[in-house]
Amino acid sequence: TKLGLVWEVRTDTCGADKRAHHNALERKRRDHIKDSFHSLRDSVPSLQGEKASRAQILDKATEYIQYMRRKNHTHQQDIDDLKRQNALLEQQGDEPLSAPPLPLRFYMSISIYTQGPLQP
Repeated sequence: TKLGLVWEVRTDTCGADKRAHHNALERKRRDHIKDSFHSLRDSVPSLQGEKASRAQILDKATEYIQYMRRKNHTHQQDIDDLKRQNALLEQQGDEPLSAPPLPLRFYMSISIYTQGPLQP
């Protein structure tokens, strides 16, 4: 029976060590997730420095990504428009302009900051 008692103590100690190790790993995992959410929150301009739930962080991050995709698409269209304009000017043999004309979208979007749309 003395041997059985030693075995039980050793088994309990081993089980406690495993449980403590598992708890430490779980705490580390939760801390990593928490830090990742804080990093994501700080990457979204409308949430910087704000306190927000995880659901709010995910919602706002999704909105921001969609906004940036639309913005990138618009910029790519502007680049393509300017490339076409440059190609046309080169074909016509005209002297390059000192400042290339801006895409029409620029004149329309600037109107939110002025009294009305600028004229190209």
